[in-house]
Amino acid sequence: MIDMMSARRFFCPLFLAAESSWLFLGLAALALGYALGSVSFGILIPRIFGGIKDIRMVGSGNAGTTNVLRTQGKKQALLVFLGDMLKGMAGTWLGGLLLAGSWGAALAGFGTVLGHSFPAYFNFKGGKGVATGVGTLFVLSPKMAAYALLVFILVVLLTRWVSLGSIMAAASLIPLSHLLHLPQAVVLYSYITAVFVIWRHRSNIRKLLSGTESKLGKSRSEGKK
Repeated sequence: MIDMMSARRFFCPLFLAAESSWLFLGLAALALGYALGSVSFGILIPRIFGGIKDIRMVGSGNAGTTNVLRTQGKKQALLVFLGDMLKGMAGTWLGGLLLAGSWGAALAGFGTVLGHSFPAYFNFKGGKGVATGVGTLFVLSPKMAAYALLVFILVVLLTRWVSLGSIMAAASLIPLSHLLHLPQAVVLYSYITAVFVIWRHRSNIRKLLSGTESKLGKSRSEGKK
């Protein structure tokens, strides 16, 4: 008969080593995502193509697609959106390679959203994580990404408020993660990212409530997001 105490002494170090390795790789995935997310296309594109040294000194002061659209035009805004979305996809995909399973991808995905919002290379002042979040979703769950984008498009078409569309799309992640029966890591990612993105839009929420939030189609000088 196997001595249980001997078995515990043998297996416990193996379990501890496995847990330590998982923790290290998880933190590495988060850090990798953050490093990629900190590359702010909302700042770089206007600087390269528009001669704007810092987009955060123009319009609403936000380093995101909407502010670039309102102050620099459609072409630069499209480049910013694609760059931010692709870095979200890349970071999430690489995180999944670093730590097998959905946990690595989810940790790296949130890292890219965090880096986009608080970029280490640009004094920790970035965008609000929407385009980057969309990119992470296309890797974590393309179906959830499609549904969230549909929510965003419908809300913007009906109200002309990009901020409200972003908030509602973020909020939709929570029920969608359950309705689509996604892995636990993706469900947790959905909760944390939804709360984070909505929190990043707190100034827009105040403007929506006071009736001062700008709608899509306003002149560039009127951009508030």
